[in-house]
Amino acid sequence: MKAQYWTLINNNLYPSTIGNNVGVGTSIATSVFTVNTPGATGSGIRVQKGGVAGAGTQTSFLGDGGSASAYGVLQLFALGTMTTQIYAGGNSYFNSTGNLGVGTTTPIAKFHVYNGSVLYSGTTGSTPTTGAGTRMMWIPALSAFRAGVVTGTQWNTIGVSSTAFGYNTTASGDVSTAFGSNTTASGAGSVAFGSYNIASGVSSLVNGALSVASGDYSTAFAWGSTAQSFASFVVGRYNKVSGTPTSWVDTDPLFVIGNGGSDITKNNAITVLKNGKTLIGNPSLGGLSDTPDGYLLFVRQGILTEKVKVAIYNTAYWADYVFDEKYELKSIKELESYVTTNKHLPNVPSAEEVVKEGIDMATMDAKLLEKIEELSLYIIQQNKRIEALEKNVQDK
Repeated sequence: MKAQYWTLINNNLYPSTIGNNVGVGTSIATSVFTVNTPGATGSGIRVQKGGVAGAGTQTSFLGDGGSASAYGVLQLFALGTMTTQIYAGGNSYFNSTGNLGVGTTTPIAKFHVYNGSVLYSGTTGSTPTTGAGTRMMWIPALSAFRAGVVTGTQWNTIGVSSTAFGYNTTASGDVSTAFGSNTTASGAGSVAFGSYNIASGVSSLVNGALSVASGDYSTAFAWGSTAQSFASFVVGRYNKVSGTPTSWVDTDPLFVIGNGGSDITKNNAITVLKNGKTLIGNPSLGGLSDTPDGYLLFVRQGILTEKVKVAIYNTAYWADYVFDEKYELKSIKELESYVTTNKHLPNVPSAEEVVKEGIDMATMDAKLLEKIEELSLYIIQQNKRIEALEKNVQDK
């Protein structure tokens, strides 16, 4: 190596040759240790222990000035308070309490960004820690986010692109979301809100408390209820649970309002099946399964109303046809024979049929009117006979 010769000029040390690029206070040596800030406050590069400058405690300084308003400053003090400042153009600053500021020299939190956005990018980086704790985590490898408190292993299993906020929340399904307290979103694309709720079905949704959405695409907004049927919707509390979770079945529940009192006394106020049949009342006592085809509503314990209006399709469904001249009215003897044999009037359902099939109000009203109109015809016939007999008596 070529020997170097040094010259002291104006209290600055220079190498006698420029080729090896070492200089202090010169702009000529532009690489490999070049310091040149003459006239700036604090100058540059100061490491000292003792002496007058820095009250005898300053232990590092590199920059263009000795204050926070100067550019290019890196300061590491200790007992003299500064404790690390990185201030290139006003971008970052560590204060004496260990806070890092970006865009501010007075950070009030461990990480304080002023007038700027924060970007996290990339796909590498696994879950930094597991188990209990209070923390906020962004996990690039899973594109997942966590914030809150866990007291156990709730954040040990993390779904891809999942989110969990709150207390003991679990989002183990891919693209799942869990908010609140002790909620679990384990189905793919599922969402769980509230407290102690579980969304285990694919794309299921649950809110409220102590409820479960186990059917795929099901929704439970309830207390202590379960949406088990595929694509079903449950509200209320403690409903009767039934249905196939993974496929559409016409006789499964579609919409349920639960009104049970507990896990032991579950009940439904309203049950709507996927085929459109609707039950108002306790499904455990039957009703939907007993409702004949062609009827969509069963009301247990009856209906109390001030008015009922029944629609009729057309005039053919009303009994005025009895007065048509072509109507074949049975004779009294034929009527007597039919009643003796069948124990009910012609064209009127038997008691057994009524018990099995129920009564169509419009049809039954028309049949009863039919019998009244037939009775009217019988009365007219009898009156004619009486008048004829009276005339015969009078003629004699």
